[in-house]
Amino acid sequence: RVTQPAVFLHSTILASVLGNKFNPDMAAGHSLGEFSALTATGILSFESGLKLVYQRALAMQKACEAQPGTMAAVLGLDDNAVEEICSNTNGIVVAANYNCPGQLVISGEVAAVDAACESMKAAGAKRALRLPVGGAFHSPLMEPARLELEAAIAETEFFKGKCPIYQNVSARAESDLGTIR
Repeated sequence: RVTQPAVFLHSTILASVLGNKFNPDMAAGHSLGEFSALTATGILSFESGLKLVYQRALAMQKACEAQPGTMAAVLGLDDNAVEEICSNTNGIVVAANYNCPGQLVISGEVAAVDAACESMKAAGAKRALRLPVGGAFHSPLMEPARLELEAAIAETEFFKGKCPIYQNVSARAESDLGTIR
């Protein structure tokens, strides 16, 4: 409830302090950081960004309480192998974050994540270990939170930013406010 707003505040204050020293050609943020990037570029006002981040935190907390889950880091398997193991594992477990070649994060139900980790180790993963997180972020278990945040975003005013933003969902630079929304 307070961690996400605190991280957002830290990031936006940093961007504000550094903002006078450079003019970025683009901006990006990972997960929660995308809200900081939207605010730093002027696409969201500070007030709107903070409000959305707080609503996001509350919605995610509710989703975690309704459906407990977890995440795990997987090192040393290619994307296709991780995806295949996830799809062949009983329960809900998905490849959630593609950090770099050979390093992914999976997310889902606790038992499914644990089973997938064992299968990934058997398939040759260098490591497959649970992360100390409070939920199955970036997974279908967060669908109630996504819907709640989507409604809040629909009511939020977006502005033309000073530069394009690379979005997490597409990894493409975007300036169109409809697409960013």
